[in-house]
Amino acid sequence: MKRVRREVEVRLSPEGVPVAYRDRGRWREIEAVVDCWFEVLPWWPGREAEMAGGRFAEALEVAMYRVLLEGGGLVELERCPARGGEARWRLYRVYD
Repeated sequence: MKRVRREVEVRLSPEGVPVAYRDRGRWREIEAVVDCWFEVLPWWPGREAEMAGGRFAEALEVAMYRVLLEGGGLVELERCPARGGEARWRLYRVYD
């Protein structure tokens, strides 16, 4: 298991579930969402510096998705609300 924490682009189904993501110019199709849960981020000062240069500093609750990729592979995607209501996504963890 490797923690990545890299920003990615995500395509969603009409229901709002991730169906694919693009990382480093390559689209990866998602076969299934294995699990979904919410985590509350620490709110204390200084924490935002750890969260991608402060871009996610406004987020207090994030949605985590553990997904199975077509062709194999298991990863976690993190959805953070951002200013203006638009979500930002990160590839959070890759399982070996």
